[in-house]
Amino acid sequence: MGAKKDFLAKLFKSMDTDGSGALDIHEVKVAMMKMGVHLGQGKFRRFFRLMDQNKTGSISYPDFHKLIFPEDNIKEKATANMIAMKHHAAKKKQYEKRETALYAQTFEGEFQAHINEREQVAQKIAQEKRNQGAAEETLRQNTRIMRIKSGQLSMLGEDNRAQKLIQLNNEKAKEYDFNDFDL
Repeated sequence: MGAKKDFLAKLFKSMDTDGSGALDIHEVKVAMMKMGVHLGQGKFRRFFRLMDQNKTGSISYPDFHKLIFPEDNIKEKATANMIAMKHHAAKKKQYEKRETALYAQTFEGEFQAHINEREQVAQKIAQEKRNQGAAEETLRQNTRIMRIKSGQLSMLGEDNRAQKLIQLNNEKAKEYDFNDFDL
């Protein structure tokens, strides 16, 4: 980037033959002819008017730089816009924070805060109940499993049927005398 600016400054100084710090129409025409660009008088005047964007009759170094490297101007504007947007966002945050604080001090704001607090308490209680219910269900399942493992089935639902099947199988096994069979 530095080399580009140095080269451009040297080029501008070489074109500025009278040392005024600006290029007039004659200096631009001489420089273009040295580069091998030959335009008629009418075309050259239109070309110079396009280059002289602020219509002063001469081209200053900053204007010359913008003509040769317009992307630098775009980058500068983009950077300035980005800084302005960040500043605006910070101001907006400060404003919203101040407005929120003022709203919280009103009756409606205090009432809304009270409602929000009650909703949070209600949600917390509901969550605790769900957790307690899940713990009780886990305890019931673990108790049932332990009863099944220890042979102490409860008299509820499927456990009752399982108990009856075990009793029936035991009774049928007693009916058969396995000594009668040739094994």
